Amino acid sequence: MGGEGEHKRDQAVEAFNELKLLGSGQEKATKVKELTELLIRVPAARGLLPEFVPELCDLQVETNAVVRKELAAFLEALGGLPTDVLASTGAAAYLPKAVETLGALSRDESEKVGKRALMAGISLFTGIYKACVREHDASQLGACWSALSDLRSSAAGTLDSRTAKGGFKVYACKYLESLVLFLSEEELEKLCTSDPNLYAKFNAGATEAGAAIFNLATTLTSVGGGTPSGGDVPAPVAIVLLSALGAFAKCRPDLYAQGACGLLSKVADALGSEQTAEGLSETKSAALLQTLKQVLLTLVKSDKLRDLETVRETCASSLGKIGFEDAAQQALRSDRSGRASSSSGHSKRSSRHMEASGRPSKQHKGMDELNPKALLQHFTGLVHRIRAILESNDLHDFEGPILSPEATADAVLSNFGLNIGDFVAATETTSDLTPKGGSYARTSAEALMDTNLAAMNLVSSLSKEDIKVMSMESLKRVFASNMDSLAQGEGGDELSIQDKLLSRIVAIILENFWEGDRSYCQKVLDSVVEHILEKMQRDRGHATCMGLFYAVFALGEPFRGVYNALLLKLVKGVRQTLPPHDPALCKLMLEVPVLPQTEIVRFLRDLIIMSSDQEGEEEAVEWATLGLNTLRDLVFERPSLRRACLNLSLSCAMHNNGGLRAKAIKLVADTLYPVTYLQGDIEKFALKALSQLTTASDGVSEGEVSRHMELFFALCTKKHDLLHELLSMFARASQVQKKVMNQNVMSLAKEIPPSSPSVVVVVENPPKGSEILLLLMLHSMAEAATLPKQLVRAVQALYRKTGDSRFIVPIFGYMPKADAIEVLPKFVELPETARKTAVVNAFTSDPEGLSPESLSASELFVRLHLIDEAKHKIPLKKLIECTNMCFQLKSIFTPKVLSISVQHLVQYTPLPKLFMRTVIQTANAAPQLKGFIVQLLARLVAKKIWEDLPQWQGFLMCASKLGAYPVLLQLPTPHLQAAIQRMPDLKLKLNEFVQQDRVTASKLPRTTLQVLGVQQY
Repeated sequence: MGGEGEHKRDQAVEAFNELKLLGSGQEKATKVKELTELLIRVPAARGLLPEFVPELCDLQVETNAVVRKELAAFLEALGGLPTDVLASTGAAAYLPKAVETLGALSRDESEKVGKRALMAGISLFTGIYKACVREHDASQLGACWSALSDLRSSAAGTLDSRTAKGGFKVYACKYLESLVLFLSEEELEKLCTSDPNLYAKFNAGATEAGAAIFNLATTLTSVGGGTPSGGDVPAPVAIVLLSALGAFAKCRPDLYAQGACGLLSKVADALGSEQTAEGLSETKSAALLQTLKQVLLTLVKSDKLRDLETVRETCASSLGKIGFEDAAQQALRSDRSGRASSSSGHSKRSSRHMEASGRPSKQHKGMDELNPKALLQHFTGLVHRIRAILESNDLHDFEGPILSPEATADAVLSNFGLNIGDFVAATETTSDLTPKGGSYARTSAEALMDTNLAAMNLVSSLSKEDIKVMSMESLKRVFASNMDSLAQGEGGDELSIQDKLLSRIVAIILENFWEGDRSYCQKVLDSVVEHILEKMQRDRGHATCMGLFYAVFALGEPFRGVYNALLLKLVKGVRQTLPPHDPALCKLMLEVPVLPQTEIVRFLRDLIIMSSDQEGEEEAVEWATLGLNTLRDLVFERPSLRRACLNLSLSCAMHNNGGLRAKAIKLVADTLYPVTYLQGDIEKFALKALSQLTTASDGVSEGEVSRHMELFFALCTKKHDLLHELLSMFARASQVQKKVMNQNVMSLAKEIPPSSPSVVVVVENPPKGSEILLLLMLHSMAEAATLPKQLVRAVQALYRKTGDSRFIVPIFGYMPKADAIEVLPKFVELPETARKTAVVNAFTSDPEGLSPESLSASELFVRLHLIDEAKHKIPLKKLIECTNMCFQLKSIFTPKVLSISVQHLVQYTPLPKLFMRTVIQTANAAPQLKGFIVQLLARLVAKKIWEDLPQWQGFLMCASKLGAYPVLLQLPTPHLQAAIQRMPDLKLKLNEFVQQDRVTASKLPRTTLQVLGVQQY
């Protein structure tokens, strides 16, 4: 595969991968359509079909019917491949799988999908058959036979179904008809001379397909006669059945003429009876009569039936039964006379022409026969009759609108420049035989096809000026028809027949007049753009756009400039006429065949940036948002514009406008960056923005610094490995840059889970000089979430490695109890703010600690008292600051925590140096603990508190303050006397207490009473 093929394969793989990731059914369908254009319409990419067709066939299990329907359209497009490809079992080994998939889709729960599958089956089978005949090789048809048979069974089942709608049955009948007609041809029999068994299979398949049609057609013989089966056959199905019988009899008279004509005769009997007239609606009866008449007339005139006189007589008789006996006799007479004179007359005219020119003659129609006004008048009358039939319910199953009279005429114009043969004479003859009862209306696709085939020679008689005038008038009528459809609530995203017609007319005008009359072409294009914008203002017009741009694109490279200018004119018009919340602009850019990169990117840049500059205008903000969303979709849906649109998105992520910058950063970080193939370019851009800062001077403002950093910070939340790069940048940054980083890193850290392996890695080996930023990150993480053990261990290791006690703070509450006690001396030396942060983080949620293995608040309080200040060279003042801090944090160090702590402290001998100070503070902080503290003082008497002079002084102060006189009276006499000497006012208070409580006084030792100066009782 060459370079171009490899490029196409990359595009296809990318599109297919995106297809699998999409969630919306409509988006997936659009992606399938894109793959259809790439793999089938582009010759260089067709070699990829063996790889991708089986993969796409798996979409048949998609839950959304829109996707399955688009898959059927993709498989239908395979029928348009070159014949040498279709006929080759090697080059197109995927065809059996394709037909098999259509068989499954034909049984889909959605009838729309089933109909699309049958339509695709007809197209694909026809393409394969014609390719095999042309290449003289039936092997591909044999390879697909099993799948074709399955599709035949499905179609036959649809015909037999009581619930399938008329439109569905029409396509089923058409598929079966194609099997009968093609598989019965003599060319196929010749191809299978070396394999008679294969031809026998084909012949049997054709027979079974024909039997299904004959079986259903038999019910028409009782139509209106009270038999439900016949009366229930919708008119469109009945019409197709009658046409199929006629085609069978005409193509293979030896096999089908007798049976088909006999059945047609019975239908004629049924339609000609009075009972039938009462049982059918007037429009349905008229449609069946008209169809049967056309079929019978064709058989009467058929050269292949000339040897079957009985059959022809039966057809003529049947025409008489339905009221067309004169037409039948006229056809028989003209046929006999034509046979009598054809040989001599024709040979004479031919010989005279041969003598004059030396080559066979070519007959030409007179100018009067090609009069466009007469042709338009004829079509107008014909379609008025079609419209009358449409008013009945019999044709409601057909998809799409039927051509209006004016649009039908425009369909004629859409084919100018082609050779039409004998159309005019044929239509005039047919119109003479048309009764006033009505006509048979076909689907929109069939109507357009038939009209195109019927009108291919009209313009050969017109001048270019006439063509220009008529073409412009045609466009105006199409515009009016489109607007009428909108007024009636019709239309949607499906390409209507008016849209197809408009596209065809524009394309042909450009092809014929661009080089000679560009001003006229430009006038046409301007009018089309104006019409599309008018439709879009009514929430329609997208389908018209697609038809137009695909038609102009198909004109090839010489018209690429026209295509680009037309597209830019339209997108600018959409910008000016539609509100910003309308998705039409984005949808248009996603689905047109190609986008001119430079012009579209410039348009989007202006749309986004100019809108963002209009501060305070809500509509301007919406336009900027729409522009960014369009950039996003183009990055994913348009590989050729991916880099340009990504670069524009990144530029917006560093724009001076803060609102635009925030939106663009969100787009890049949340939507684009998670895509693997975009990460490299996005990271490179963000790192480059950071590196520009590190090389700049300190004169850069904080706002400028922030503008360069915001995108990278946002990326760090998505890819945590970038944290190491962020810390490295911090180490090299200026003071202003560090300040901005410090301001932003805390919010960043709260969005990164502390369990991320990247966080552990960066903690284990942070860049030198990044400690402050890392500390802020760890603090934020500790505030936002629980730190995992692995991260706690990593921070502890970093503390041991660096000796930086600041790293203790964020993890203090998570450290194992023994480790926390070990680091307490370093903890005490921290600034008060750091200590308070550590304690608050550790015990706010629960004074018992963050886990059973960690330190509790009471244990921390105790351990602070037990620190040996001399050993660790810690000033006593620091320890006092720590205990004071604890008393300040009343929500953590509650009376309960304090009582537990003091109760533990009193057990130590000697008592901690700050013990009595803490007891006094506890008494002040928690008055409700007075009784508990008095009891504690009594225990201190038992511990000979007077032997510890610093504690003795505190004991006396506390006892005096709390009025713990009974405790003081328990002191031995010498120590009581010493206490009174230290605090002389105690003697008076104790004396008064004893005087008031004679019971207590009676139990005191005589020496104690003597010290107090109280007489013994």
